[in-house]
Amino acid sequence: MKPKSLQWKYIGDKERLWIGELKGNSHVRFVLEELEEDKFLIKPNLDGIRKLIVRGLAYAKLMAQEQLNGYAKSLFEKR
Repeated sequence: MKPKSLQWKYIGDKERLWIGELKGNSHVRFVLEELEEDKFLIKPNLDGIRKLIVRGLAYAKLMAQEQLNGYAKSLFEKR
């Protein structure tokens, strides 16, 4: 089974947010909120995944993807 990648879109109104969702599945969502220049809060909507603060947009996206992959792997291991 091939891992699914988060698809990112930028919401830049008053807040500077990146929204990451799985294609065709709006139930899985990661929000990257820019707290200050180059500092991001990763907010997943899945139970069991904690929020993180990291530096760098590319690293924030990578960490969100890693969190999603780890979460999915843990679901299979519980079976």
